[in-house]
Amino acid sequence: MSLFSKPSTYCVLTAIASAGAFMLILNRPNETSQSQTQGSQPARATSAPASPGPDVVTDVKPQPSRTLENQGWQHIADARATGNSSHYRDALRVAGQLEESDETRFAGLLLRGHVLHQTHRFAEARAVAESLATERGMHTDHGLLGDVLLDMGEVNSAIAAYEKQMALRPGLEAYARAAQVRWLKGQTSGAIEAMAMAARSGSKRNPEPVAWTLSMLALYQFQTGADAEALASVDAALRLSPGHPRALVAKARIEMGRGRFSEALPLLNEGAAKLPEPATLWLLTDCLKATGEEARADRMQAGWIKRAAKEDPRTLALYLATAGDDSAQALRLAKAELDVRQDVFTHDAVAWAAFAAGDLKLASQHIALALGEGTEDARLCLHAGMIARASNNRAAADRFFDQARELRHMLFPAEQIRLDQAIADAGQSFTNFNQTKR
Repeated sequence: MSLFSKPSTYCVLTAIASAGAFMLILNRPNETSQSQTQGSQPARATSAPASPGPDVVTDVKPQPSRTLENQGWQHIADARATGNSSHYRDALRVAGQLEESDETRFAGLLLRGHVLHQTHRFAEARAVAESLATERGMHTDHGLLGDVLLDMGEVNSAIAAYEKQMALRPGLEAYARAAQVRWLKGQTSGAIEAMAMAARSGSKRNPEPVAWTLSMLALYQFQTGADAEALASVDAALRLSPGHPRALVAKARIEMGRGRFSEALPLLNEGAAKLPEPATLWLLTDCLKATGEEARADRMQAGWIKRAAKEDPRTLALYLATAGDDSAQALRLAKAELDVRQDVFTHDAVAWAAFAAGDLKLASQHIALALGEGTEDARLCLHAGMIARASNNRAAADRFFDQARELRHMLFPAEQIRLDQAIADAGQSFTNFNQTKR
């Protein structure tokens, strides 16, 4: 049975409540095959690529083109690790140099495609990925194409690309994508299974991707209430890659979900310092408020909001709509994001911003699209419940609020406050629910 198919053990998704669901560049090219010439086909492999790969003779001086290519991927890694977009410009410069030679053209195109994807230039990234998949057809090419299509909301086409990647090279990259597709489609147990396979398929010689998969696995496990397993997974990630920012934030999410804000704060401080993304800084802002550091929270909030309009307008739109600040700007940002990607979470952002701005008709249209894949994360359920209640659909509102309440531990603190208020307004008892449920 395909890993992208519905598993025999099916359960409704309890998804990660993160505005910009993390998609690491897991298909960094295999060091043994990344500069293949035009028309050549990759060898089938059964394990994830390592750096250097198992067939590389490490005492041989690397070719200049390989060194240049590695520099390009390091620029992307630096951009992800620091949030400094200048590294993406450096990676594009390297891509251009590689593309000048027939021997390394495909390597340059793959590098360019990932930069375009990471900087949300999805239409351009799609053109590059489709060209690579058609002309060369390596597993890395199909993986990139699937990533772009998934962000553009073309889920079935993304799955088709991932299936080709899986057929060419089953391993960490393909299994991790299978897990995310299952997660999106509402198959939590299947997502846990596939992400565990991804973690087992990695190499200690290339620990960062393995740490990422363990961090994602921890959050999937935490969604289902498996707290001990989740902490074990994220701690394994941190042992493998000490200070890994995704692992730090994942562990902080778990601690906050358990009401342990003081334990979460140092983790978020370190994680945000290494990876100052708006979603992480929003989480840190909420954690600071929960621990009584209001002044620092205000400074933090003012700083990241200025950057977020350019770096991550979708997260800023969600934040503004949740906080009740400038709903008109929230709607402008969300609509602009919809022009470049049309996935579940962008439709949700438009719906939530439209609701905050008082446009119930638009909110209802886009929340229906957001629910279209069967995704039921805590944030989406909260938004759907609020919109349904405003639409006088009490039965739907109660159903969505019940689902959000089950997953309250996955919400950011500011969102938990909105949920609690909504339930109180609906006359539902919420006293000590989270403690008794978990």
